[in-house]
Amino acid sequence: MAFDLRTWREEVAQRLEGWRTRWEQARAAGVTSLYAFLSAMALWPVVEAVRQGEWAALMALGGVVAGVGSNLLANQIQSWKDETDAARKLAQAAEESAPLREELDAVLKQLEVVALARDRLDESDRRWFTETLREELARLGNLASYREVLAQDRAVAVGGDVSGSALATGDESLAVVAGRDVIITADPDRLWWAIRRRPPAEELRRATDHYLRALVARYRYLDFKGMGISDRVPLRLPLLEMYVPLQA
Repeated sequence: MAFDLRTWREEVAQRLEGWRTRWEQARAAGVTSLYAFLSAMALWPVVEAVRQGEWAALMALGGVVAGVGSNLLANQIQSWKDETDAARKLAQAAEESAPLREELDAVLKQLEVVALARDRLDESDRRWFTETLREELARLGNLASYREVLAQDRAVAVGGDVSGSALATGDESLAVVAGRDVIITADPDRLWWAIRRRPPAEELRRATDHYLRALVARYRYLDFKGMGISDRVPLRLPLLEMYVPLQA
């Protein structure tokens, strides 16, 4: 069967079984980047296929990264000795090349590698995985590409009665607590979808009210610099004073 995106996904899913053990072995061999290791695992089926003369694998790779506008990975994969060597080389290259990171991001997203890798971990390891990857991506500058998938593993620990409260998670997301449910998202469309799928209830109405109040408190002012007494004194102007209704 010719190598295509479907076979690629299947082989990646197989490689992700027990991947934590291989990660520890790679670390012992000098690999320090979890992002690069996940990328190497995702790309290794392509490497193996090319070595066997299945050039369709390069076409599959090209189709995934076509939207990026570069072809850096295809020029590198044939020099990799094994998965660990690939991870070491990708770690260095990703530090130096934003276009290469974009190609890696396209591969990881298309194959859903981050979610699959996390799901194959024990509950105790998932927090390590999320925090380690988040810190690394933030340093590389491509965290925004993974914010949604990483947010699915977020946990918010609070005490007392927070029903009907709006919480800030610290990663540009908002949480609405409705009864026993906590909805965390940075996407307003996903938030409203999550809210609408639940039957109307007093807890939900209070939660929505608190959420909207939090939005008003957060975005009711416009911040300007360079318009105050000095350039270092920002002005916070209420929107209601800046914009007035026009009469025809």
